[in-house]
Amino acid sequence: MKKIFFLLALFFLLLTSNKAKAQCFPDQSDTYWKIGSGFGSTLVSSCNPSYNCHGFTMSYFEGSPTPCQPSPFTFISPAYSCPVQSIGGIKGAEWKTNGRYVKVCAETDAKIAYYEGGAGMDGGHSAVKVVQSGTTKYISKYGPNGPLVSHNVNGSWYHNDNNGVNRVTSTEFWTFIGSIPENGSITGTGNRSFSVLSGTGLTYSWSLISGGENIYISSGSNQNTVTLSPLHSGTAILRVTVTSGCGSITQQKSLSIQTNICLEGTFRNNSSIIKNLNTGNSVSAGWVECTVTCPNATSYTWQRTSGSISYYSSGNFISFNITSGASVSFNVVARNSSNVVLANRNISFYNYGSFAASPNPASSSLKIDALEDLPLSVTIRNIQDNCGKEIPNYRGKSTIDVSDLRNGEYVVNTYLEGKLVNQERIKIAN
Repeated sequence: MKKIFFLLALFFLLLTSNKAKAQCFPDQSDTYWKIGSGFGSTLVSSCNPSYNCHGFTMSYFEGSPTPCQPSPFTFISPAYSCPVQSIGGIKGAEWKTNGRYVKVCAETDAKIAYYEGGAGMDGGHSAVKVVQSGTTKYISKYGPNGPLVSHNVNGSWYHNDNNGVNRVTSTEFWTFIGSIPENGSITGTGNRSFSVLSGTGLTYSWSLISGGENIYISSGSNQNTVTLSPLHSGTAILRVTVTSGCGSITQQKSLSIQTNICLEGTFRNNSSIIKNLNTGNSVSAGWVECTVTCPNATSYTWQRTSGSISYYSSGNFISFNITSGASVSFNVVARNSSNVVLANRNISFYNYGSFAASPNPASSSLKIDALEDLPLSVTIRNIQDNCGKEIPNYRGKSTIDVSDLRNGEYVVNTYLEGKLVNQERIKIAN
């Protein structure tokens, strides 16, 4: 009895749920829906009540596992059903706000027409632009209970419905650019590219809103593709802003960078702020903690090579207390389980100044922040062609004339006693 009762209950549930489903409009004739050569329209698919015009638009561009893109000039039978398998019917033009579509000014730049209107057009109407053999048509689903039709931009049923009423009050044009690929993991030091779809009438602006010390943009100015060059393991956030004369959107991608460089590392100095480890590191007086990493290393050996500061080391970690005006250098060696040396590195810490170049951007001159009696040398090289200048005998805080260098991005290397103590990118804009 329990089994029979369960089956009856299930049957009743299915029966009531089917009654609740949307139904096709009673009149599915070409005459009612204004389909035919006289209206510049063609039936693409008969009614399927499980999706609407906005669901079709999103499925056309974003359908899963692949976009669903019917031919506008071929009748499809049985009823077109791809949106049922992917996005389906949605209320309102949600695609307009999901960050993958940009409003454009001209129809020539568009992939979508969006119509606003009066009665019977609650939530507006979406139509996908398709060009075949030089002919431009728009495919749209006439509500959740009508057919899928290809028509002229101003020739949909909503422009001339069964009562001869033009319900459309305004038309917007949009294009689809997709999303930055989901995989933000970067392994190694090779260049990595990210992109969104290209489109006419658009400009692209890429930037790193964090993590610029770990990776930099090597190319991609006003292009739909950007190329990044990793520097250090860590994280970063990549941003793209896509703009037309009528709208813009912004997307972001979190990046996780693992360079796999042996004896790469980080340090902290009197705070919780972690900085990337360089060959030479400027620190303030106080505690310094440093950690290095190396794939496949099982042991690390630290040796002080200059200075008299006491230190503590354990595995890949070292700490010490540096005093004002002091310096200390170490050599660290990484070995594998067979005691084979994988890499060794010389690392220095100075309380001599930041060695930072300023101002940045620079116009006619710049200075290096360092104690005035330090024997330094400085090179300034353009990142495009390596042209620039060298200052072999530089004293801290003195002026370097850069008025003779052309505008662009440069790498400034500062050396103390032949050791690289700071490297940074600057912009020169005369």
